[in-house]
Parts: sequence; C-alpha cells; structure tokens
Amino acid sequence: CLRQLAYKYHRTKEDAPNEKYVPQAQLKRHADYGFDTENHIIEWLRIAGFEILDRDDNGQQVGYKSAFDGKQYHFAGELDGVIIRSPIADIPQNVNLECKKATRDKFEKFVKHGVEKTSSEYFAQMQLGMAYTNRTHCLFVMVCLDSMEIYYELVPFNLDKAQELSDKCVKVMSTQAPEEMPRIGYGADDFRCMFCPYKTTCWELKDNILSVSPVKDLL
Repeated sequence: CLRQLAYKYHRTKEDAPNEKYVPQAQLKRHADYGFDTENHIIEWLRIAGFEILDRDDNGQQVGYKSAFDGKQYHFAGELDGVIIRSPIADIPQNVNLECKKATRDKFEKFVKHGVEKTSSEYFAQMQLGMAYTNRTHCLFVMVCLDSMEIYYELVPFNLDKAQELSDKCVKVMSTQAPEEMPRIGYGADDFRCMFCPYKTTCWELKDNILSVSPVKDLL
C-alpha cells in the first residue's frame, strides 16, 4: 500500500494499538533477540567456511544509501552481511545475506513455498538490497526457534520487481504528505486494511465505526 509506505516515510505516529499493551522492555527484548539471531547465523556460517563482511570500515552495519539531496540521504537500507567467499559451489561469491528467525508454523511455510510466495515484505527487502548494491543474488537464511533447523534459499535478482519497487519508493519520496498516495483498500473494513498500523489515521475512524471509502478514492 503506497499510503502506508508514505506514512512510514513521513514518520507518522502509528495508531494506538487495540491489542494488549506491550511494555517497551518486552519490545526491546524481542528486537535484541532478533539481532542475536543474526549474529549467531553469521557465526555459524563462518564456522562452516563462509567469509562474511557484516561491518564497514567505520564499524557500522553494511548497507546502502541513495537519493542524496545535498544534505541527507532519503533512502537507505541495511544488510545483514555480504558473503565474500562461499565453500559451497551452488552459492556464488559476493552475494547479500539476509537472516531471519521464525516459529515452527511460519518456518514450515517458507520451507514449503519459498520466500517470494510466503513473504512479499522479505522478498521486496532483498530485491531492493540487490538493486542498490549491484548484486545478483541474496542468500536467505532462516532458523526455526522450536527445533533450531536451518532453511536457506538463494534468491536471484529480479530486475522487473526491483524496478517496480524502486518506482514506488520514488513516488513516496516525492510526496509532501502521506495522503497524496492512494490507499490499497476501498474501506477501513477491507481485509487489506484491517491490520494496518495507520488504519485509524488513514480512514479517520471515530469510536471504532468503520467509514466507507470516498467515491473520489475509488475512481
């Protein structure tokens, strides 16, 4: 949804969640556990013989920047690492690395269907990373938290998909306000909008009453 991307780009505050309150300390533990998972996966790969670059010359996480206006970059992303050398013939050198964790149910979906069909978000993240670092592949590695099994998939660069994603980014960055971008749904009760963190802001809901999309938004 371009409207959701625009809200994120303009750093719009997310709606107050209706779910049970989650303490900040708990959120931090969850984030830290994700970082720990990345570090462990990189460590395991290095033990297996992979040469991986995960920090730049300044000790910062490797990544990419674009859309510099003379003062700042308006588009940037981070990589979990870059595989400089691989001991496995099927995995080429100089490919991006993406590390993830998942519980059993989610993990099995990736094993059965692959990254592209299971998570458009992860797939888009890797395609943009490859596009802006001029690399042809990304190694996706996921660890199952229930069994510690590892799933890996070598994801190839898709020029058409990367161009489509890049065009969306350009459109969003050209806006002065999120509302300039169209919504993906036709109403707040559209299933594509139900779990959006900006649903209330976007549809201007009051007292949890669902509003209908304006006609001009449907044309």
